[in-house]
Amino acid sequence: MNVAFIGCGFVADFYMATINHYKQLNLIKVYDKNKERLKQFCDYYGVNPVKSVNEILKDDTIELIINLTNPTEHFNVTYRSLENNKHVYTEKPLSMNFKDAKYLYDFAKSKKLKLSSAPSSVLNKVAKTVEIALKENKIGKVRLIYANFDAGMTHKMKPWNWKTPSGAFWPAQDEFDTGCTYEHAGYLLTWLYQFFGPAKSVTSFSKCLLRDKDIKTKLNTPDFSVGCIEYKNVVARVTLSIVAPLDRSMTIVGTEGILYVPDVRNDNSSVYIKKIPSSKLEAALEYRINHYKSKFENVVNFFPWNWGNSWRFLKNYPLIKKTKEVSSGNYKPVDFCNGPAELVDSIEEKRDCVLSPEMALNITEIIEILQYPEKFKNKKELLSYSKIKV
Repeated sequence: MNVAFIGCGFVADFYMATINHYKQLNLIKVYDKNKERLKQFCDYYGVNPVKSVNEILKDDTIELIINLTNPTEHFNVTYRSLENNKHVYTEKPLSMNFKDAKYLYDFAKSKKLKLSSAPSSVLNKVAKTVEIALKENKIGKVRLIYANFDAGMTHKMKPWNWKTPSGAFWPAQDEFDTGCTYEHAGYLLTWLYQFFGPAKSVTSFSKCLLRDKDIKTKLNTPDFSVGCIEYKNVVARVTLSIVAPLDRSMTIVGTEGILYVPDVRNDNSSVYIKKIPSSKLEAALEYRINHYKSKFENVVNFFPWNWGNSWRFLKNYPLIKKTKEVSSGNYKPVDFCNGPAELVDSIEEKRDCVLSPEMALNITEIIEILQYPEKFKNKKELLSYSKIKV
């Protein structure tokens, strides 16, 4: 399928890193409103620039738009693309609020066009392994999830100096103003939606803990949020921040055991499984190991021990095999293009896309409540759960 990029910023390089692995994605044109950046990107990758966004939107040979603009521009670019009869795959989030997301959802449905949103990591072999384990009842009935996306104290890493191979700098001000909840929650929420369906309700808290991030920002956007999200018979505690130490783990607790994923943003992360101790002896052994582990760490405290974690009997759960193993880079072991490829496959196979518009809508509503809980004090049930049939 002929596709076009609108937006050639920092994230576009990560799509270019894997796009050639997908024969169903034929990139024929790209556009960015920054002319210098557009030339830089096209010269580096040897792709075709256009002078205006209308050259893409009015081109009948282009069927899919990959929207890689800044989050605040997602709604407008996606709307114009749908208006011109293009399917759309957009970077996260679908829009900056539920109202606009619902408008795009309804508009795409009325035009009978496909609408999908990043992130696409729920398509990787790690998420699929977890999904199979849950369907096979490996840990019994799931009741609780702890999901974390703490990215470390990002501003201390001087991220404004991060640079892609084609020369784009990380948009620090835009990232901080948008907020880590909007930027990162999707990595957790897509998995939860896929495993447990749409969320029913959210209770949340957020705050900007570090106003000064060594770079001028326009907004006092929360850099920490935490929410308890209710799914059918399951509760998930979701934590997001750019102030706490790096932790992108997910722990799924069932009546018979737990599944643990150390890094949801690593397409090759291990998956661990642990049964609930079947005997007093096993539980006692874990307790004693942790007791002496703590004593040892208190004495030998000049090594970088993993403080606060308890030792447990964990078994490495075998990952399913996938024929295609691609990655956007060593420090981003993620395939950005499996999302657009899945969308194209769903169009050609005339089936629902895994990254459905219902998923994107439900997640957009959750994200808005997580980051701005003060706007939803009297909200009881998510509109996307009660009003949208999934």
